[in-house]
Formats: sequence, C-alpha cells, structure tokens
Amino acid sequence: MSVAVAAGSICSGVMAQSTAVQWTVASGGNGHWYEAVRDQGAICWGYAKLKCEELGGHLATLTSPNEREFVRSQLASGPWYFLGGYQDLSALDFIEPDGGWRWVTGEPWTPLWAEGQPENGGGNQDTVCIYNFGIHDVAQCEEQGGGWRYYVIEWSADCNSDGIVDYGQILSGQLADTNANNIPDCCEFHSSYASAVMASNPSSYWRFEETSGAVLNEVSAGLPGTVCGTISRTSSSATSELGNCYQFSSGAVEIPFSTATQSSSTFTLEVWARSTVELNAPQHIIGIGRDVSPGSTHFWKFNSAVNCGYGGSNNEVSVSWLHPNVTGDWHHYVATFDLPNNFAGFYTDGKLVETSTWPTNPIPTITEPMKIGMHYSHNFYPYYFQGEIDEVAVYQRALTSAEIRGHYCASGFKSGACCPTDINNDSLTDSQDLCILLSSWETTGMESGADIDGDENVDGHDLGMLLGGWGSCVPEGSPPWATVLEWLPNEAVVTDANLRAAITATNLPWRVLDNGTNIEMLLVPGGNFMMGCSASNQSGCDSDENPLHQVTLTNAFYIGKTEVTQAQWTAKMGSNPSHFSGNFDSPSRPVENVSWNMITAAGGFNSATGLRLPTEAEWEFAYRAGTTTAFHNYPSQPTGFNDDTFLNNIAWYSINADDQTHAVGGKLANALGLHDMSGNVWEFCHDWHGAYSSDNVTNPTGPTTGTFRMLRGGNWSNQFGAKFCRASQRGLFTPDFIYNGAGFRAARNP
Repeated sequence: MSVAVAAGSICSGVMAQSTAVQWTVASGGNGHWYEAVRDQGAICWGYAKLKCEELGGHLATLTSPNEREFVRSQLASGPWYFLGGYQDLSALDFIEPDGGWRWVTGEPWTPLWAEGQPENGGGNQDTVCIYNFGIHDVAQCEEQGGGWRYYVIEWSADCNSDGIVDYGQILSGQLADTNANNIPDCCEFHSSYASAVMASNPSSYWRFEETSGAVLNEVSAGLPGTVCGTISRTSSSATSELGNCYQFSSGAVEIPFSTATQSSSTFTLEVWARSTVELNAPQHIIGIGRDVSPGSTHFWKFNSAVNCGYGGSNNEVSVSWLHPNVTGDWHHYVATFDLPNNFAGFYTDGKLVETSTWPTNPIPTITEPMKIGMHYSHNFYPYYFQGEIDEVAVYQRALTSAEIRGHYCASGFKSGACCPTDINNDSLTDSQDLCILLSSWETTGMESGADIDGDENVDGHDLGMLLGGWGSCVPEGSPPWATVLEWLPNEAVVTDANLRAAITATNLPWRVLDNGTNIEMLLVPGGNFMMGCSASNQSGCDSDENPLHQVTLTNAFYIGKTEVTQAQWTAKMGSNPSHFSGNFDSPSRPVENVSWNMITAAGGFNSATGLRLPTEAEWEFAYRAGTTTAFHNYPSQPTGFNDDTFLNNIAWYSINADDQTHAVGGKLANALGLHDMSGNVWEFCHDWHGAYSSDNVTNPTGPTTGTFRMLRGGNWSNQFGAKFCRASQRGLFTPDFIYNGAGFRAARNP
C-alpha cells in the first residue's frame, strides 16, 4: 500500500460513517459498490488512496459518462472529492497539462474532463477530483488537496470469480469477513499457509472458510463448488493458520468440470484431512468419474486405504496411502504426478513416504464434476468421507519436495518435516539420516527425501547441511512478529545454491511480513566474509575501507527487501518528512530527510515498531550475498562485477536518477533478493564510525562512542557517483543530520 503526505498535512483522520451504494447491473451499471467518504481531518490524495486499499477497495475510477453521473449523484453538494486518477510524470506520454494520466486500477484512461480542464492551475495539479455541480465536474487538482476531507471509494473486486462483487456478498452475509477488512475470508492470504500455497501458483484452491450457505468458494480459477448432502462447518481445523474446515459424513462438494483441476502429464493434489472413524474401508477424499472396468468411464480418486500404493492405466488414476491407526489426527497429504519423468510421489506431513513409476500413457481428461468428500463406485454407490477436510489445492505441475515441506511447515506444525535435515522424521539429525542420504547419493531428476535443499540433486550441499544440523532437530518455527510469505527460499530469487542451503539450514522462514509495519523482510543466514576494500574499474578505495579483514556473523537476521518507504514511515509516525513527497509514486519511494536519531531514539520509527538498524557488518554481508566484487551480483552477473558501466542494472545513482529518488524495487536484486542496496538513498547503519582492525572479528557492532554514524550504499545525487555505490564504501553523518539523500533499511532478529 502507499501513502504520500504533503508538508503540513494531517494524514491521520478517522473515516466518518457513510453508506455504500451499488450501481446495479439491472439499472445499466457494473455491479460495483461506491461510497462517498468524509474524513475527520485534512487529507492528501495518497492518504485517500491508502485508506481505500485498507478497506478492500480503491479510489473510484470513472470509465464512462454514465458512471460519472452515478458517482456524482452520491455526492454532497459543495466539497471536492478525490478520485483514482493521477498524472504519471515519468510516463512516455507525459506532457502538461493533458498527458500521462492514469487510473489507479490500470483501466484505460477515459478523459471526462470538465470544460477547460485539465489546465494545471498553480503548476502542481497531478490528481483527479470531482465536484457535485453541473454535468462537467471532473477536474485536475493538487495532490496535497489543501484542507480537503473527501474521497470516493469503489469496490469492484471479485476474488472468487463468481461474477458478483465481493463487497455486496459480505454485506449480505454470503461471504465471511471475520477481520472486517472487506476482503472475504476465502480470499484472505494473511495466513502463512495460504500465502505459501498461493506462492506455488495453484490452478485451483479451495480454502473452506465459509461458515454457512451452499457454496464453497475457490480463490484461483473461479471454480466455486456446490455443497450437497450433509456437511457441517467448524472452526477447529488443523491449526489456526488453516482457519475453518468442513465436516463430512454423508455429503460432498461438487466442483464443475474444468481443465484447471486436471492435467494429462504433470499435476499435484494437496489436502488436509482428519478421519473420525477407524479404517475398515477406503476413505475417499477426492473423486472424478466412477470406478469401472478398463475401457469404460474414466476416473481418478484420492483416498486412504490399508496399504500405500498407486494404480494407473489408460483410463484411471488411483492414489492410496496408509491410513493412521489412530483416528482424530490431522494430516497433510500431497500426491505428485510427473509423467515425463515416469515418477509419482506421495507425501504425508511434509515427508516423502512412497514413490512409484507411472504409466507412460497420458492421464485421461475426465469431463465430469470433481467430488470433494466422496467417490462413486462402478454402480454409482457413493463412498463418503467420514471426517474433516480442509485446504484442497490442485497444481498443473509436480511440486518439489522443498515446496511441499514449505507448505506443511507454514501451517504451524513443528514436526521433523520442518527440520529438513531430519530425513527419517524422528526429530533427530543423526547417523540414520546420514545413511539415508548416502544411499541416495548423486540421485538426480526425481524427488528424494534426502534432497535437503530442494534442488532435485542429492549432493555435497545436502551433506553439508545435514552435518551442520547434527543432533537434536527442533525447528524454530515462525517468528511471533511475522506472517510467513514463503518458508523456503525461492531459487528464482535466491540464485546461489550455497545461500539457499544456508538459509534452509536455519530452520527459519525465508520471506516474511513484519506485522507491525507491513515491511517485507528476507532472511540472511550467518556466515564468514572478507569485509573492506573492493575497488571498481574506475574507482579505488578510501583509506577507511582498509584493512581487509575477516568477519564472522554467527546469527541469522532479517533485513528489509527494500528501503523503508514513505508510506511505511507515515503509517507509523503520522507524518512524512521526505523532500520527494509530491509525486504520484512518492508513497513507494524511500523515506528520506530522516536522521539517525529520528529512526532510533525514543519515539522514533524503530522504537515504535520493534525493528532495528543493521550493523555495518550485517549490511555489507547482506549486500555482497557471497560476492567479493565492488558491486553485488544479479542474474547475468552471478559472481558480481567491477565494471561501473553495469551499475545501471542495480542502482539509481548520479547517471540515471535525474536528481531524485525512485520507487523502491525497480532495479535488479542481489542473490539474496534485496533491492536498491546500491543507490537511491544512503542507508543508515547502527554503528559509530571507527577504523577497521586487521584482526578477525565476530559479530562486530562498532565503537561504543563516536561522533558520526555510518551509512552505506550511495544515493541518487550528482554529488555521489558510482564510486559511492560500491559494497565497501563507507559514509558518515552526525546522528542528528537530516538529508534528502539518506534513509534506511530495517533489520530484525528472529
């Protein structure tokens, strides 16, 4: 989310009560809901945009004269209201006054200006507003808005793709919204588990969050199911991360036929289930078609049985696993099918428990509805599941063992599966695990429980991780202050296999969201590196970058994926000190004009959030991401680079920044996934300035006293060129110095 605050503005008002109105399809409308809002205090356009997003909507957009007239009919006479239009000053089509206009939703720009508009009166009008007077009432206005208190919010989201705007279904009680943010529970991904599932791009995903009604909502492909027979809802799922679930006895959920639920070559089925009866017959969780003799109706089924095993032919897919002897326990079940590699794997609670070769014939497409909670026999006798089912997902590919383990661990369970070095799932990393790994040595091209780092190779990386985790294996679990976004490092982001292995070995989640600030943070594992002088082709090192010395960081830590933005600062501090605050994208630009004291002192940003600044050693270690060069790595330069002319790929600096900051995350990240470590703004560190020692040091925090605090990374200014964006370059300011080229990146202990 984003917010920009003009100097002197008060962006902390409370929304006054008003009434949302639907522009109904029956009346020629789009089915969206609109509300004209009066805030308690003077506001800016960026604040209004933020409030709309927090309420599950967006600043209203006007894409036709009829929509304009409907919105105008809801407005009080007199005040101006902010709309969701803005002028992109960096766009190729930008020209004053009528170029570069955009809607916040990305919809095509529809000019519905009042006569004489836009005219850029005052020279700083780059947002859109509406006034309830006459017909031609859409005007260009200032982002700051003066003393304005009004804006129009529009709800248009249909997250479950059922053709009905979610907001109306929430108002009517058809969709649950337990946290009252106007986003249905079935589409809410603040759950670490749901976030992990969505990060793997399911083709269909049912969360089972509904508390009433006959519809099971789907959040990926728009495939809602219909509840048939006897099913009840309960809030007692496997963990709080999973929310609600459905209890089955003599009912099922029918999902219409769709290619999103099937594949002819590779796919994955994932589900949480708990049986409430002792096993004396198969427990069918999912079924399509019916069980008949070869050559007749196709089917596939996903069920528990007395034995583990797989069946497959030209016309069937049948998956079974050994049901636990004790009823009443939740389990996470995943089956993967990989026809090109002739492989099928079955996982229970994050662990690979069974493998099989798979028939070489393509899996047939079955044009019948999918049933959750039952399977038909050949004579259409229904086998109903007895127990509870939750979180069913289908993927059009075979998930990796690392992904499956990551999903299970994100649920909140802390078993051996969440400690990847515990291969045999006995809560110990010991000789038994070593034997399993060695027996699978150099296995490639298929899943293996000994593939600890999830790269589909059992090799030295896995052995090193196992030896490093020797002994008791008690996973750390999710930090209490965070929502887990991805448990295991994404190899498309963390491109270095050694870094992925080191991150995984910490038993901590890789990508998290700090709940107090909405700052996305990435895990940096501990390690050793050489700190100090790294000259580039064009720039040597300053004297205080020497001597080069070894540093050991014994503890993993979290650090912001990007610099702290103006929106994030303003949300906590209530005002925005930034010099570059008057642009449409200012909320996403780094906060600046902040001193070290403003960040760290009592009442400062970090004291209000529980965050901290990284030490100078932590910052350089995170910057380097395993490199020893002047500038960090990126995909086409995996070992880093010394050529200053490549810096444009990773940094906003004197050559390309146009004397200003830019929205964070716009340049390529390093091998840890961190953006803008070079350029944009200097980043404050914890340390006082001091000379380096040639001795090896462990967890250095700098001198205990001093005159100057340290900064790293360089910035946008012409005063500081490529030289200042190097890994080892050191900057220093007094703790109270304020500068529009200095900001910071947050860090936090696990």
